[in-house]
Amino acid sequence: MTDSKLSRRTMLKAGLAVGAASALPFEAELATAQPSPTLERYVTTMPVPTVRAPDGKRQGADYHEIPMQQGSHEFHPTLGATQIWGYDGQFPGKTIEARRNERLNVKWINDLPPTHLLPVDDTIHGAAGNPGVRTVTHVHGLHAESASDGLPEAWFTKDYAETGDHFVKEVYEYENGQPGATLWYHDHALGITRLNVYAGLAGFYILRDDYERRLNLPSGDYEVPILLQDRTFTEEGELFYPDEEIAGVEPSIVPEFFGDTAVVNGKVWPRFEVEPRKYRFRVLNGCNSRFINPRLFEVDGDNVEVDGGAVPPVYQIGTDLGDEQDPTDDTLDPIESYYTGDPTPPEPNEHGNKDTVQVHPGTITRIKTRFGSHTGRYVWHCHILEHEDHEMMRPFEVVTGPK
Repeated sequence: MTDSKLSRRTMLKAGLAVGAASALPFEAELATAQPSPTLERYVTTMPVPTVRAPDGKRQGADYHEIPMQQGSHEFHPTLGATQIWGYDGQFPGKTIEARRNERLNVKWINDLPPTHLLPVDDTIHGAAGNPGVRTVTHVHGLHAESASDGLPEAWFTKDYAETGDHFVKEVYEYENGQPGATLWYHDHALGITRLNVYAGLAGFYILRDDYERRLNLPSGDYEVPILLQDRTFTEEGELFYPDEEIAGVEPSIVPEFFGDTAVVNGKVWPRFEVEPRKYRFRVLNGCNSRFINPRLFEVDGDNVEVDGGAVPPVYQIGTDLGDEQDPTDDTLDPIESYYTGDPTPPEPNEHGNKDTVQVHPGTITRIKTRFGSHTGRYVWHCHILEHEDHEMMRPFEVVTGPK
């Protein structure tokens, strides 16, 4: 592998405005992406993902059989039908609801075609020599046994014809023994997580408990899951993901991907009409790489002028390879210890229980965690999906401690 120095990491400041349902423009100039067609904003209504009904019972617990399928989806009337991958063939997948301490079993079924919807980079670890269409589902933030955690090397193909080294079983068992939370399920296959999630393999997993019920929060039609994503589209209305090779780099370096179009619950720049009352929004950042800073602001009338108006535009600061794709060959110094100053506390939004934390460029983050009753193999990784697919993921083993 060629020695290369990554000059900076990308921090993209993005914003979401939720009021009459508007959002900031994505005005990043992307060196690797073609621009999407011009799409009129706020012409479609934001849908709310439906709750998936169990397919039956298994060993006394609710049981789901959830296929991953290729299908057609309308992101915007101008785009027409777009080919996607989705759980139950939908974008996003249906919401799975569970209750604390009530087991739930899921059989995730790979029913996808033999060729990937997006370009596969075979130079990435885990991609070369393995089937191009492989999947494994991970419920992000859920305390699960290792065999049901969706390890990247527990992938499988259609009809389980081929499986990864850490594949154990077809039916996953979720104990749901933790406090209520807004979680999500998504693909986690080694080397192609970024592609499978971008194609559409994601959905909400909402865990409820009695404490949440006693809070008397808005529910029913007034509890709204909001999945924020970004995508780029071709002139033909299909999903675009760059596949340009970077000269002189082997294996390839995967830069972060930032789409130029906001997608909310599967619709481009939608609107959402609300009543003058309290709502509960469960907001999830499901982008591959983009950081989102939600904001609320008031607007007058029906026309929302956001480009250079009341809300500042969004700019891309750079990529992993610099301001543009311009890698520089260099030799890294040996690893040494340096005193760089006093520790800084977490930012206000980083307080509390976290399953994902921000690690800023040039910093070391210390994490204290508690390991529960489950033992076995798990992984820790960067949740910028392009980073995850390019070696920023490592396994660890949880063992039984001394009594």
